Amino acid sequence: MTKGRKAAREIGKKRPSRKIKKTYLIVCEGVKTEPNYFMEMRREHKLAISVEVCGTGCNTISLIAEAAKIVKSSGINFDQIWCVFDKDDFPADNFDNAINKANSHGFRLAWSNECFELWYLLHFRYTTAHLPRESIYRDLTSRVEGSYEKNRQGMYKFLLPEQKTAIKNAKKLEVYHIANGSTPSGSNPLTKVYELVEELISQIEE
Repeated sequence: MTKGRKAAREIGKKRPSRKIKKTYLIVCEGVKTEPNYFMEMRREHKLAISVEVCGTGCNTISLIAEAAKIVKSSGINFDQIWCVFDKDDFPADNFDNAINKANSHGFRLAWSNECFELWYLLHFRYTTAHLPRESIYRDLTSRVEGSYEKNRQGMYKFLLPEQKTAIKNAKKLEVYHIANGSTPSGSNPLTKVYELVEELISQIEE
């Protein structure tokens, strides 16, 4: 085969398409627990994405304003902007208004009612019972080595084997609350963290 023909064949070959790298901004209400989880997820899977995790330690409403400020000052055109926050003891109106405000900015949400650790618990069991965070902490303590403490390191890898179970349980809970016509503040227990986790999983290079 002549060099010219070989070159023509090489040019005509389809090169495998590479997954386009997305950029994500994840702004967390918590200063350690949530940022630790998503940073561990990135390291575990060597994700081909840019994730900026900002633990602002502020309340639900001010978190949305903080996210908007970060977007403006960064100069980066993020593909997706996510806000991660909890219901905790914030008034119902405060929580629901924060969700509406985030939606008006086009931000995506990974909120939890009552706390982020509900996402951890759903790796082990499904429940529709109202769960205060102290109850969730006690339940988690019975499932981890030692006692569960907020800001505990290594939770992503520890929970990874049951990740599909957690996603299934979270979706099932969401269907339950939708059927009951519950507002976000009235949906205890419920977490939307599964949506962010699924999005990041979709970016894992095979």
